[in-house]
Formats: sequence, structure tokens, C-alpha cells
Amino acid sequence: MVNQIYPLPPTLGVVPLIDGVGELSAIRNNVVRFKIGNRVASNYFPN
Repeated sequence: MVNQIYPLPPTLGVVPLIDGVGELSAIRNNVVRFKIGNRVASNYFPN
């Protein structure tokens, strides 16, 4: 955002993050490792 290369326009109240957590609310039919309601986390480790 500082270099103005963020892919979306900044809007008031939006905080861009690279880490996140949540709960699955939907999955595709061929997903076997997760189920709806599972808690998940995503992490990003730059080189």
C-alpha cells in the first residue's frame, strides 16, 4: 500500500493482513481433509 502496488483500492476501515484465522463455512465436494466448522489458520512467511 505504501508503494501503491496493493491489488485493491484502499477503503476506510479495511486493514490488509497476511495472516488470518477463521472457521470453514463451505467446502467443495472433493475436499476430504477438512469439514465445515473446522477452525483454520493461514500464515505467510516471506523469504
